[in-house]
Amino acid sequence: MLRTPMPAAGSRLPFRRALVTAVATLGLLAVAPGAHAEEGPVTAEGPEGQSVTVTRANELDPTGAEVTVTGEGFDESIGIYVAVCVDNGPKKRPTPCLGGVDMSGTTGASGWFSSNPPSYGKDLAVPFGPGGSFELTTTVVAQDNLTDCLDEKTAPDGCVLATFADHSRIDNRSADVRIPLTFGEPGSGEPADETTQPAETTEPAEPTEPAETTAPGSAGTTAPPATPVAGADETDGSGSGPAPLILGGVGALVVIGGVAVILSRRRAAASAGGATGADDGGNDA
Repeated sequence: MLRTPMPAAGSRLPFRRALVTAVATLGLLAVAPGAHAEEGPVTAEGPEGQSVTVTRANELDPTGAEVTVTGEGFDESIGIYVAVCVDNGPKKRPTPCLGGVDMSGTTGASGWFSSNPPSYGKDLAVPFGPGGSFELTTTVVAQDNLTDCLDEKTAPDGCVLATFADHSRIDNRSADVRIPLTFGEPGSGEPADETTQPAETTEPAEPTEPAETTAPGSAGTTAPPATPVAGADETDGSGSGPAPLILGGVGALVVIGGVAVILSRRRAAASAGGATGADDGGNDA
C-alpha cells in the first residue's frame, strides 16, 4: 500500500513565522497611544540649576492663551524678567519681547521679579519667594506691534518663554532659561474639558463560522466569513484615544485567526485526499 508522505514540519515554518509576526505587529498597534496626546506642562532647566515650568507651550492660540509660569532656584541677588521673546539661540539674550519690558507692571505682558530692585522699582518688582521661586500668570500672543513670532524673517527660530537678568544686569546670562513655544490656528490649543465623557464604543461581535464550499477537483475548501466583524464606532479621523486602535486590533486578530483555520483545513483536506488516492491505486494494482 502506497501512502503519500505528509509535508515536513519545516515546510510549515514560514507560515507560522508570518502569522506570529502579524499578530505581534497588531498587538503593538492596538496598545499604541493616540497620535495627538493632550499637551501638558513643559519644564526647562537653567545654567545654574534653575527650573522653569509653563502649563502649556504647544499649539497655543495665537490670538491669546493664558498660561501660568513657575520657577525656582534663582539667585535672589539678580532680578529677572519673564517674557515671551524672539529666540536668538543659547547664551544670547532673547529679544525683542512681545509687549516690551513691562517696567510699569501694567501691561501684563511680562513679569519682573527682584528682591533688591532699584529705588524706582520697589513698588513694581515682585520679590522672589522662598528658594528663589516665582509665579506668573500671563496671556501669550503670537504677535504685536513690536514683533511677530509667526514671521520667519522676524523670528526664524520662533519665540520662547524666557527668563533673563533684568536691565540692571542685562548682559548676565546666568539667569537664562528658554522654553520654545508653538502656535496653532486661532481658537486652538484650549485644554480638553476634563468632564467630557468618552464616546461609547461597541463590543466586537463574535466571529461567524466560515461557510464550507466545494470547488471542482478539490477535496474541499473554505471561504472567509461573508459578515464583517463589527468594530468600534467611527471616529472623526483625528487618531486621538486608544480605544479605536484596540478594537481595530481585536478585529484584525479575529480575521487572522480565521485565515489560519482556513489554511489548516486546506492542508488537512489535501493530505487526506492524497492518501486516499494512493490507497486506491494500490488496491487496483
